[in-house]
Amino acid sequence: MVIARATDLRVAREGDSEVLIALGPNVVFEVFELAGGKAWGKAPDCGLVGYLDESVLTRIVA
Repeated sequence: MVIARATDLRVAREGDSEVLIALGPNVVFEVFELAGGKAWGKAPDCGLVGYLDESVLTRIVA
């Protein structure tokens, strides 16, 4: 999937948890799990794993 708009990658699913990194639009995000409106996965460009809102993701169209 790809991030459609800027968002924070967080340590935990709670919206007030520590921010690992701010991710910009068009960044690839490898989703491991979608649950409760949150996506858990990896941002391969920076190698970090964390949570973000599912609503900021869009599918890659090839």
